[in-house]
Amino acid sequence: MTAIGERSGFALGLARRYARWRCSRDLDGVWVSGLDALRAHLAREPLLLAPNHVAWWDVLVLVLLDRALGAEMRCLMDSRNLAALPFLGSIGAVPLRRGEGPAASEDLQRAGAWLDRPGRVLVIFPQGRQRPAHLRPLAFRRGVERLAAQTGARTVPVGWSYGFREDHRPAAALAIGAPGAGELPRLEAETVQLLARLDPFFLGEAPAAHGLVPLVPPPGGRTDDGMGSRLLRWMMGARGRRPTALQGGGPGRPT
Repeated sequence: MTAIGERSGFALGLARRYARWRCSRDLDGVWVSGLDALRAHLAREPLLLAPNHVAWWDVLVLVLLDRALGAEMRCLMDSRNLAALPFLGSIGAVPLRRGEGPAASEDLQRAGAWLDRPGRVLVIFPQGRQRPAHLRPLAFRRGVERLAAQTGARTVPVGWSYGFREDHRPAAALAIGAPGAGELPRLEAETVQLLARLDPFFLGEAPAAHGLVPLVPPPGGRTDDGMGSRLLRWMMGARGRRPTALQGGGPGRPT
C-alpha cells in the first residue's frame, strides 16, 4: 500500500492564487464560521472534515480553507475524476476507488494511515457527489463512518452552501461544527443544523452577527450596504436607517 506523498509547494501556490482570483471575481465573498476553533482542535489532534458537497466551486473554496487553516490537508476524490485532473493530486487530492469492494477498502486504509498526528486534516465528502444543499435527506454514505472507526479520529461536520444576497453573484458560506463521533445520524443531523444557521446570512443579515468572517471579501465592500440598499433607502425616504430586511434585524426589529 503506497503512502500518501507530499504536496507540491509550487502547484499549491499556483492553486491558491488562482482560487483567490477566481472567487474574488465570480463570487460575492467566501465566508466561514468556526475557523478559529478548528485551528485549535487541529493543534491537538488529527481530524476528519465532512462537508456536504454542493457545487464545482467546492474545490476552489477548499483550497482557500486549506490556506486559512495553515494545516496539512488532504481530500479524498473519486479516482476517475482525479485521473482526468491529475494536477489536483499535486495539491492534496487522494484517489478513492468508490464502492464497497477491496479496492475502496484499501484506499480508505491508506488515507486513514496518513491521519496519524496533530495538524493533519482529511476531507471526505460523505455524499459522494454534488447535491443541492436544500435537499433532504442529505444522503450521506458509509465511507466516513468506516474512516472514523478505522482511525479513531473525531469527525467535524461542515454545512456548506451558496446563495444570492444583494449581488448578481452568489456568496459562498461554510459553518464549521464541533468534532465528535463519525456516525452518520450525528453527522447528518448536525450538518442540517449548520446549514440552517446560514439561512439568516443569505436572507441579508450581517455576516458578523453569525460569526462569519471572509476568506475572500465581496467585491466592492459589504454586501449588506451595497448600491441596491442605498437606492431602496432613497426610494423609501429612509436615508437615516437601513430597511430591516436588508440590514440584518428581523421583521419589526428596530435598527
